[in-house]
Amino acid sequence: MVTINSKHGKALGGLLPPVSYDPNGRWLALSLEVEGRELDRIDARAKTLIDAVDVSTGIFIDDWERVCGLTANSSLPLETRIERVIAKLNQLGGLSIGYITQVAKELGYCIKISEPQPFIAGLSRAGDMLWHKDIMWTFFVDVCNPTDDYKRFRASVSMAGDALMGRYKDPILESLLEEVKPAFSRVWVRYLGDIE
Repeated sequence: MVTINSKHGKALGGLLPPVSYDPNGRWLALSLEVEGRELDRIDARAKTLIDAVDVSTGIFIDDWERVCGLTANSSLPLETRIERVIAKLNQLGGLSIGYITQVAKELGYCIKISEPQPFIAGLSRAGDMLWHKDIMWTFFVDVCNPTDDYKRFRASVSMAGDALMGRYKDPILESLLEEVKPAFSRVWVRYLGDIE
């Protein structure tokens, strides 16, 4: 007689119809034990993966270091490796206006971020801007740094084919904003040279 020792094997045996199957039958009990052990193994592995989501457990520290672009050094204590990964994750970005402003400031840019709100009946008032409802996924970045490369179309200076209103662009700042912004949002960069 085969005994069912696995937790999931016993649970599977409890699911059998009481009259149709004899859970004490040799082949059925053997099948339940084999399947139960496999489910026990999968359950244990799933619990390990749940712990792996939290970097502070250190279970998959090698994978965390690889994903963060850190050089794995197994000679370092586990606590140090965990602290390195957490520090790197903290550098990767945030969704706050303060964080984005601080990152730009560290690169020498003075920016102000504003978030327009759609016009909502009952909340908005007369005189408020009539934005489209999807404007909530857009934010404006006003660059405070003076721009030297800003050019307007001027008679006797500009040529045919030049834009009527030049547009200064800073590819470094704009790529930074694209990198740190939330994935679902749009950035509209406005330079002081655009407004006179």
